Amino acid sequence: MGDLKPKIGLLYLLSLLEGASVMSAELIGAKMLAPYFGSSLYVWSTVMAVTLGGLASGYFLGGLISSRKNNPKTLYVVVLIAALFIMLMPVSSEMILSLSGKHALLPSVILCTTFFLLPPVLMMGMVAPLIIHALEPEQGQAGKAAGAVYAVSTIGGIFSTLITGFWLIPEFGLRLPCICLGMILSIIPLCWLVIKAKSRFYFLIGLILLLTVVMSKTWKSQKTEKIHILYQSEGLMGQLIVADYPEQLKTGSPMNGKDRVLFANRIWQTRKSTQPDSVHLFNYIAQILHHIPRAGQNRKVLLCGLGGGILAQELQTEGFQVEACELDARMVFVSHAFFGLNSSIPVHIDDARHFIRTTTSKYDFVILDLFKGEETPGHCFTMEAFSEIKSLLNPDGLLIINGPGFITGEAGAGMRAVFRTLLDSDFDLCLMPAGEGESGRNLLFYACKKGSQTVSKVLVEAKERGEEIISGNSVLGSADKCMVDDKPVLDQLNLIANKIWRRNAINFFEDELHEGRMLPLFR
Repeated sequence: MGDLKPKIGLLYLLSLLEGASVMSAELIGAKMLAPYFGSSLYVWSTVMAVTLGGLASGYFLGGLISSRKNNPKTLYVVVLIAALFIMLMPVSSEMILSLSGKHALLPSVILCTTFFLLPPVLMMGMVAPLIIHALEPEQGQAGKAAGAVYAVSTIGGIFSTLITGFWLIPEFGLRLPCICLGMILSIIPLCWLVIKAKSRFYFLIGLILLLTVVMSKTWKSQKTEKIHILYQSEGLMGQLIVADYPEQLKTGSPMNGKDRVLFANRIWQTRKSTQPDSVHLFNYIAQILHHIPRAGQNRKVLLCGLGGGILAQELQTEGFQVEACELDARMVFVSHAFFGLNSSIPVHIDDARHFIRTTTSKYDFVILDLFKGEETPGHCFTMEAFSEIKSLLNPDGLLIINGPGFITGEAGAGMRAVFRTLLDSDFDLCLMPAGEGESGRNLLFYACKKGSQTVSKVLVEAKERGEEIISGNSVLGSADKCMVDDKPVLDQLNLIANKIWRRNAINFFEDELHEGRMLPLFR
């Protein structure tokens, strides 16, 4: 087989592509999980564990094969199979997610990730040992060859991570990068096998790859009729979709069939009527608008978390001077293009905690409406974060926090920790639910500096209206601890609440509301 020995340059190029493919597959795989499972620490931990497990298994199997069979064709066949699995990821992920995406979070994440991410990563893991063996280094030079191969592979992974995360996924979604990555990866081995090995069998492999491209481009949910998708993209916060529901929906639905909805990872973030001069407000928005004090002129509001911009627009309409902070620039585009946000409202593209720490402005109200799907960023709810917010508030200023509706049992551990952290941060506060039933409502925290009467005024109004007020004494226990930067555990504490919220949202929009018609998983 000496005449079939591949060029050293081709081997290193394959090593570069192998590293790039692994990292791109990992990033794309995590984003494919987001529509059903979000992008929490648990999802990313599972993706990383499966990726590392696949690579370890591939390294081991590749080493075994390379020691038994000195055949360059083996290397190129392995690369072709890896390319095929990468190109199939949009199809295989959609299949497994539709079957298991609504079941228990952690087992489903592990099962789905293993099904569509493990095969390509395992095959790519086999490539490095096969390349090292194909280099046939002289005695004593094996370590040098291995070091060079892994260094080149790592460089490919670095560039691929940056290109995929910052450009490919936001610009082209998930399907097209998988197809293109698989095609690029297959070019060298397919050409070498056809030209050097002179085997017609590999023409068949090429046809299979071409068929995979066609399948990946056409395999999409066919149950989207009558649901008008206005916008869909993948990016920083995962998947964003804006959809119109012009049809008459099922009897008893809280939506009237004339609604425009913004989804982040399949969890609705904003809802607005498409009828002229009509807006649907979530209960928590209506409650904030009622309780926020209106005394004085041009009172300044900092809104962290823009969503579709409904709350910001309503606050401006009420006469407040509104400033918003939003991490994902796509939200700003969506709020202007589809939900009518006034362009006069300044929006800072920044992490909320970073903006709070660096701004020199003072505010009468700071509102944390921070959701990425169902998830809340734990670093914005620690003692240190609340101390920084307190420094932004005017003497009679008010901090308002919108959170998930759970406060009792295991599901309420996260919001009880927020309650405890606010108390330990020396705030006067009250807690009120917006809506009915823990799984279908929001919780609103109203907090002010000690000595200010702002929260007392909110309480008086709430009692006059007969609204429910949750006292800390009735819900807090000795196990509810304060959160600090050194231990930001909100993700862990909210795990059960997030799981229930996501399951209910997906069931509502895919089963009850759509009567079987689904939003597209990804583009």
